[in-house]
Amino acid sequence: MSYKKIQTKGAYTDFTVRDGDIDKTFNPLKRSGRPDEEWILGLVNITNQVYSFASVAGPDGNYGKWFEIPETGANCPTNYDECIGNGQWTAILAVSSNSAPFSLRIATRPDEFGKATGTEFFGIAPSKTHEGGIIGIS
Repeated sequence: MSYKKIQTKGAYTDFTVRDGDIDKTFNPLKRSGRPDEEWILGLVNITNQVYSFASVAGPDGNYGKWFEIPETGANCPTNYDECIGNGQWTAILAVSSNSAPFSLRIATRPDEFGKATGTEFFGIAPSKTHEGGIIGIS
């Protein structure tokens, strides 16, 4: 199987990420069940930012707490398509391939005032036709 290209965006949004907004117990790569039902979300980063946090919103559109993802600095020196083809991306989230579509916020570590930079990806839809999907920040 393969990984589906989902979408690529620029980092343009400011978020507030305070210590109380972070679920420090959540493991985003914890295997959720049978391997054939697992769907991996990967991140291509073509920026000079390091992304450290994510937050998921379900079908209701309400975002949950932030959680730490594997820190992802620039992992792609060229372009989104080429880096996907070369496997130059970082796994940041494992979900069931049966999961409902969700939206995702990705953010840098916050500064001392809780301000972080990132972006949002909408309508990410896991499926059994791919092992996972790849999002990109450029």
